Formats: sequence, C-alpha cells, structure tokens
Amino acid sequence: SDIHIEPDDQVLRLRQRIDGVLHETLLNEVNIASALVLRLKLMAHLDISEKRLPQDGRFNIKVRGQSIDIRMSTLPTQYGESVVMRLLN
Repeated sequence: SDIHIEPDDQVLRLRQRIDGVLHETLLNEVNIASALVLRLKLMAHLDISEKRLPQDGRFNIKVRGQSIDIRMSTLPTQYGESVVMRLLN
C-alpha cells in the first residue's frame, strides 16, 4: 500500500492506495502539514532542515504486533513538502 501526503493551497490531500485503488481524503487542516512532515522525517532520520531537495528514507513501526517497514520519499512543492510512503510487510 502507498500513502501520499500533499499540501495544497487550502487543503491537505491524503491519498491511500489500497489493493491498487487510490482513495482520496481532503482535510481542511492544511496547517498541520508541516508538523506531520517534520515528524515523519524525524522517524526516517532525514535532514529536517532540507526542504528544497528530495529525500529518501525508511523506518519501521509495529501495528498490532506486526512489523511494518515504511519506505518514504519527500519532494518540495509550491505549498510545502509532499510525502509518499510505501508500506511493506
């Protein structure tokens, strides 16, 4: 599965690819985008001061006792950094 986090002018766009189908959710909380990206970059041991260049990293989380590897990429956009995560288990 993939998770896309994309800040836009007025909304925060979240897209999840589940079994090949992309589901989109729009949040009016665009102001949380930078804090969310910052937290994810910390988890993936990326350079939090670098916002103008793409970065790649990975981290691992446990959900209900199952280990999930997450591969993550950031990209600069007009409205802040976007994040794409690939969940591997």
